[in-house]
Amino acid sequence: MSDEPRIDMIRAKWRMPAVALFVWAFFTVTAQDRSGFTNVTSVALGSAIGQYTFTAPGYFGANSAQNEDDYKRVETVFGWWVKDGTVTLGLGIGWEQYAASELGASPVSSGTYAQLPLFFDLRIHATRGKTTPFLLLQAGHSFGIQPFDVPRTSVTSTTTLLAQPVPLNGGEFAGGLGLLSQLSDQVGFQFSFAYDHQVLNCELQLEDARSGYIEQHYGVRFNALRISAGLVF
Repeated sequence: MSDEPRIDMIRAKWRMPAVALFVWAFFTVTAQDRSGFTNVTSVALGSAIGQYTFTAPGYFGANSAQNEDDYKRVETVFGWWVKDGTVTLGLGIGWEQYAASELGASPVSSGTYAQLPLFFDLRIHATRGKTTPFLLLQAGHSFGIQPFDVPRTSVTSTTTLLAQPVPLNGGEFAGGLGLLSQLSDQVGFQFSFAYDHQVLNCELQLEDARSGYIEQHYGVRFNALRISAGLVF
């Protein structure tokens, strides 16, 4: 037998054990520094799913509509490693923009609005390995920092919605799964998918021919699938 077939046999014999060893090392080699302070800074895209569900006086019309509004998001989380480097607890702040949203579109507005979320962040990692999956949970409050505008509109024969900016404020909740991979002793890369649920509210100013100026509570609930990537320090 020539040397070439023998070499091919040796390669074939050791190929699978070598691949298995590589995979084992990739997922189990212990990360060097998972203690103390940590920061996760990410960019994300949110893809709308389902419908907008409204809570508002009946004269505002339908109580649901198709949600087609995607968003862009930047966030940073300041946290602390606990549980021997497998859990992080943190506080996060972000910026979220809905460009040309159908929710806020009107003759006087493109519909674009922006939110500032402040939230608690919990990440539970499966292992202390160099690469490990994790469970992501976030909960907090979203503040309207760029409202959309609504025009003066007659809603009934005696009631008129006044022209006004509409900031949305309320709760935001997200949960999902991700993967953390250590790039060095100090830096890691994370990628995650999360289901994002928001419950936002505002007070609308109206003018009533009989009772004068009044306020009406307006609320909207909607969901999105968020895809996020960023660095862990």
